[in-house]
Amino acid sequence: INNLAVVENSGVIFVAQEQHRIGAYYVPSVGIAPKWCPFLDSMTEELEESKYKSIYVDYKFVSRDELEALGLEHLIGSNILKPYMHGYFMDIKLYRRVRSIVDPDAYDKFLKSKTEQQIAEQRTGRIKVASKLPNVNKAYANYLLQTKGEEQDTDLNPFVDPRFSSMFKDDDFKIDFSGDK
Repeated sequence: INNLAVVENSGVIFVAQEQHRIGAYYVPSVGIAPKWCPFLDSMTEELEESKYKSIYVDYKFVSRDELEALGLEHLIGSNILKPYMHGYFMDIKLYRRVRSIVDPDAYDKFLKSKTEQQIAEQRTGRIKVASKLPNVNKAYANYLLQTKGEEQDTDLNPFVDPRFSSMFKDDDFKIDFSGDK
C-alpha cells in the first residue's frame, strides 16, 4: 500500500497500491455511502440478508451410530461422506433414499403419529362429562340410580355410605352374574 484516502463522512476508501488500478473499498461500519453512489447501500442490505446462508443446505449431518444403523459404514473415507466434528455430512437425497429402503414404513408411522397427535389435541378442547357410575359394578349402580333416584343424603345413597362404598371401588366385591347362586 503506497497511499490511503478516506472520503469524508462516508465509508469509501481509496488505496494506491503497486498496481495500475486504484483500489476502491466500501466499509459500511466506517460510514454511510456518499450521495454520488447510492447503490452501495442497496448492495449492503442485500449482502446482510444473505449473510447467514449455510454452505451445507443440501447435506444432512449423520453420526457414526446412524451410519451403522443405515448400513453405510463402508462409505467412511469416500467422497460421499464429508467428515465434520463427531459425524459426517452426506447428500440429503442419498440419505432420504437409503432411509426409505431401510425403513419403508417410516412415512406411514409418521402420518399415524401425527394423526393421533391431532386427535389428542382436539380431545383436550372438549368438555368432559363426569361419569356418575363407578368402575366396579356398573350395572348394579345403574339399576340403583334408576330405581331409587339420586339421594344426596349419605344414609340413603349407597355410593357415599361408608358401609357400601367399597362395593363400588374394590374389584374383590365385583358381582359375578354368570356364576351359580
